[in-house]
Amino acid sequence: MGGVSVLAFTGDIGETSPAVRSLACQGLAYMGIKLDEDKNSSIGAVSDYAVISADDSPVTIIVVANNDERLLAWEALRAIERNQITLAIRDEAASPIPIEVSAHHVHLAQADVEKLFGPGHQLTPEHELSQPGQFACAEKVDLVGPKGRIANVRVLGPTRKESQVEIAMTEQFKLGVQPPIRESGDLANTPGIRLEGPAGSAQLERGVICAQRHIHMSPEDAMRLRLRDRYVVRVRIEGEREVTYGDVVVRVNPNFRLAMHIDTDEGNAGNITTGMQGFIEEIQSRA
Repeated sequence: MGGVSVLAFTGDIGETSPAVRSLACQGLAYMGIKLDEDKNSSIGAVSDYAVISADDSPVTIIVVANNDERLLAWEALRAIERNQITLAIRDEAASPIPIEVSAHHVHLAQADVEKLFGPGHQLTPEHELSQPGQFACAEKVDLVGPKGRIANVRVLGPTRKESQVEIAMTEQFKLGVQPPIRESGDLANTPGIRLEGPAGSAQLERGVICAQRHIHMSPEDAMRLRLRDRYVVRVRIEGEREVTYGDVVVRVNPNFRLAMHIDTDEGNAGNITTGMQGFIEEIQSRA
């Protein structure tokens, strides 16, 4: 953790038991936790908080008053608000969310474009995608992992600051990599992979993810649906195998066009194809 700044005791036992606090601090002087036994034993009811660490303790030890009533009231208000928003969302059922199934693909940094396709090479747009400014390229690459390869994976443009590979979860077994479920661009602690193109190869130290299911929407769409950026919602998709997807992240940007993206595994599980419609059922959590 890089050290301790504060040790806090709270709740019925933490607030009322000097003995428990004393026992909890025993043997922790090496961490900078030094309890003042006199302060610890002499404090009574705490209205806000009280400091019980020794004056020379590097770590501050405090007793914090717990407020169950306020917490219950706060959570009740959150539940009521969430219910009101959910009812409002359902009133917008006449405006469904278009569904798009995304196959595996690659986003490239310009440096990797040149490693794979030659010095000075520029991506060749082949057709536009649903999101403004995004396009599928004529260029394709092979993904090479420890256990196998996937050939002819489409490159999407425009170029990015860092290369990123998006695969379905079942494809990890063929490649021998284990990608986390992440939002696009969140590449910290992700596995790498080798890309092979007609002019050479590029070894990515990181960048392989399984894309978190998400909804693109404009600020106008978000206002109409009573949503905000980074909210997480449940979406019901009708069909022969009706399914409700949870953990769908809402992404709001003026350049976005309304569409929900799922990967091929998710599409196959529900017999879902691009062009079907989804309906937001409720908010799971709010950022």
